[in-house]
Amino acid sequence: GDIYVADTNNRRIVVFDITGTVKNVVQAVKVTVLGSNYVFKPQKLAVDSGGGLQVIAYGVNRGIMQIDDDGTFRQFIGAPAVTIDAVEWFWRQFASAEQRQRMVTYVPTEYNNVSIDDRGFLYATISTLDGASLKAAVTAKDLSGKTTPILRLNSSGLDSLRRKGFYPPVGDLSFDEKSPTQIVDVAIADDGFYTMLDTATGRFFTYDDSGNFLYMAGGKGNQTGCFKTAAAIAVKGSQMIVSDTATKSITIFEETDYAKLIKSAVIANSSGQYEVAKQLWSEVAVYNSNSYIAYIGMGKAEMRMANVLH
Repeated sequence: GDIYVADTNNRRIVVFDITGTVKNVVQAVKVTVLGSNYVFKPQKLAVDSGGGLQVIAYGVNRGIMQIDDDGTFRQFIGAPAVTIDAVEWFWRQFASAEQRQRMVTYVPTEYNNVSIDDRGFLYATISTLDGASLKAAVTAKDLSGKTTPILRLNSSGLDSLRRKGFYPPVGDLSFDEKSPTQIVDVAIADDGFYTMLDTATGRFFTYDDSGNFLYMAGGKGNQTGCFKTAAAIAVKGSQMIVSDTATKSITIFEETDYAKLIKSAVIANSSGQYEVAKQLWSEVAVYNSNSYIAYIGMGKAEMRMANVLH
């Protein structure tokens, strides 16, 4: 029932109880590796089951800061990998010190948001990916996670997000390289489904635990259900809640019958109820005859039913 607020400009994290009474203030966090002049400015945070804080702070590109509730810094986790162009790397080997100074400096990308699921996995998002690299990953159907707007970090800080879908989980598959997807938040449901919010298009995209794209909603505009600047997303039961900083509004979405069918089919399949899954996927195909996951789902259900019979 506690509420944790990243109070960026006041350089602190404030903890309230459900009545709004302040219970704790975390500030002046010291991080030796960042130097004595470092100023702690938390922007986003998640809280684990033990009360530890997982924090994304302004100007920090070493990963997510893990902080105890008394303000003691523990470690960084999940530092984003640095990718260097092969040609650039080759020329660096022969360049003089002066030439290397003029070359592009490669630094890790900063995370822009973090969430935590009921198993303790951290979901971190990145909104500043290079458009050309992202486009190449989509075109090649690259499921390696080398170029990705979302990671699921385990306790060792390694990306454990499953990418078993037809395409990598990146949101929109069709975009201009100069204005690519900008994933700014992710919401995780209790059943393992996760939903990414793209502020560039105002859309949000839901995937199952294996990375299969299920459905999307939202959009840019002034109509109901669309946004000017979609900023954050949360899930509450069957509801999806999105905030818009431009219109200073919160929009609450209810699941459609189509979305409920898809989720029920995925859950039935993962729990071994293959006959039920087959029937549900066939109903999904009635709603959307172009749904490739419906036909794949029916095929897998048939195959597993046959294996059970044998």
